Amino acid sequence: MPPKLIGNLEKGIVFVLSAPAGTGKTTLSQMICQEYKGHIVESISCTTREKREHEKNGVHYHFLSDSEFQTKVQNHEFLEYVHVFDHSYGTLKSEITSKIQKGIHVILVIDTQGAMKIKKMIDAVYIFLAPPSIEELER
Repeated sequence: MPPKLIGNLEKGIVFVLSAPAGTGKTTLSQMICQEYKGHIVESISCTTREKREHEKNGVHYHFLSDSEFQTKVQNHEFLEYVHVFDHSYGTLKSEITSKIQKGIHVILVIDTQGAMKIKKMIDAVYIFLAPPSIEELER
């Protein structure tokens, strides 16, 4: 049975966690998912950037070619997508709906630009992490 904090809901809740790069949103999301393992999961985004050495396709991201990404855009498969630092990133609608329909809560870890786009589209709990200081953000 899920912890009382997140309740026994028939439909899962979407949490949108956004922050500037390097603020710690991924670390926080991982901690939450570990604490509520099986009840809250992180959505796996798509990206066109190269896979880093420690990353696994389908675990950290869905790594796509530019043409695969564009096909998904044309087929309206993304809830949101953005182009950041010469690469594209997007959240698949199917990643969200398949989980929340099973009563599993989903955290979307996305940049602020993506969060602003979907705020107009879906009901969710929106969380913005502020960096500790401008100096730290610049670092």
